[in-house]
Amino acid sequence: MNLLRYLGFLLTSTNRHGVHSPFVYKLVTQCIHDGTRFFLQKRKSLLVLKKTIAYFKPQQLYFYGGDPQLALKYGATTSELEKGNEPYDLAFVDAATLARPNAMDHLKAYAHNNSVLLIDSIQATREHRVFWEKLKIDPRVTVTVDLFFCGFVFFRKEQAKEHFKIRI
Repeated sequence: MNLLRYLGFLLTSTNRHGVHSPFVYKLVTQCIHDGTRFFLQKRKSLLVLKKTIAYFKPQQLYFYGGDPQLALKYGATTSELEKGNEPYDLAFVDAATLARPNAMDHLKAYAHNNSVLLIDSIQATREHRVFWEKLKIDPRVTVTVDLFFCGFVFFRKEQAKEHFKIRI
């Protein structure tokens, strides 16, 4: 079943040349497609996280849910959603954590215009896919980038509302 969904994703997604947003094109060409081989990675979302940290150089980096040792490896603040009460530059969240009641409301409340939300496992389960679709129509969310195994969410007020499916 995952293979069929992935094949469907490949048919409906684009590469970097199909992106017409300068902001997203720069993200794809300078952050995601930097020459690293994704097919050799077990957890592609962790490679994307590493690239995202290097690209955006966030001052406030939060990990919600997941492995606390991983957060420490990247010098992040480990936090439960209720304790992370400062604006964040980059938050790495697994989709299961975001599916909890009020979790997304909390993250949106502490997002600023340049905040980046990277969500792991957006296509892993039906519930995660439904959550992703609801997130895309949220009025505060302006840009989403679906990489199949993870997704970016941006709250940029100057950006037109757009949704991208990018294959890597």
